[in-house]
Amino acid sequence: MPPPVRKLGGKNKGAADSQQPQTLEQGATPPVSPLRDAEWSREIANGQQAGPESTAHAALTVLPKPLQPTAPASLADIVPEHYEQPDATGELSEKERGDLAACEAALDVARVAFYIAGKALRVIRDAKLYRATHATFDDYVSERWGMRRANAHRLIEAAPIAEPIVSSPMGDKINERQTRELVPLSKHHSEQAAADLYLALAQQVAAANGKGPKITGELVRQAAEATLVALPPGSEWNRETAAEVVRTVLAQVTGQAPTEEAADDDAEQHSWFEAETGRIASLADKVAKRADKHPAEAKAFAAALMAHAKRIEKAVSKSAP
Repeated sequence: MPPPVRKLGGKNKGAADSQQPQTLEQGATPPVSPLRDAEWSREIANGQQAGPESTAHAALTVLPKPLQPTAPASLADIVPEHYEQPDATGELSEKERGDLAACEAALDVARVAFYIAGKALRVIRDAKLYRATHATFDDYVSERWGMRRANAHRLIEAAPIAEPIVSSPMGDKINERQTRELVPLSKHHSEQAAADLYLALAQQVAAANGKGPKITGELVRQAAEATLVALPPGSEWNRETAAEVVRTVLAQVTGQAPTEEAADDDAEQHSWFEAETGRIASLADKVAKRADKHPAEAKAFAAALMAHAKRIEKAVSKSAP
């Protein structure tokens, strides 16, 4: 014999009342319910039985409500209200330090907003989480977020490249444009390879102590394109080769030869030139082995080498007595 059903609506008012099923308005939640925020089955809420085989426990069945996205605190809520101090001098007060920390925290979030958005969109697309409300992912981003398909997919492509970069101390300044320039390299090699190239670029720029160029989308594009020439599609990724390419690109931009490994005395200078010559020869051998499968890329590499050689000859002729 099934256990008696406990009424959800207050105390029993008598046998007459107990024989009449208590009804609720459509979609309403039974009063005095600890689950007042849940969505109850209409048949059960209105006192109807689900079937002859159902037990009294079924009367307490609760249908979970679809989860609603919880909006995070907006950046505007993090930033203090605007105020001016035109005559402010001296050290920051405790309040000012707090205001600065809040403003910088908001900027830090905004800096990687493109990466966070891309990561979220990627999950929604690949897990088909949009299917509850939309037939396709493109419809979802267009109708739910007012975003064009191309923009959504650009963010998705950038996210896995940016992830290892933004978590690195050398990648704290990367932006969407710079990440986007790494996408072709990631498609031909890997997302980690693209991240490796950016971090090598950031490291060498930082080593210049402000004397080198700033990292821009254009500089990242040049480095990525030069790397694809040195390490064409289908070749094995090599971090050392990528680092050499970065040094060459920076030398082209600044008009100066790479100096991080250069020494001060003549003996070490000679050793440095020998080492660099060996690296160029090794790189040329790698390109020559792939020339039959990638003739256009090999030809472009050879042309780049010739251009570099002419630039070196020109520098030598200027310095000759």
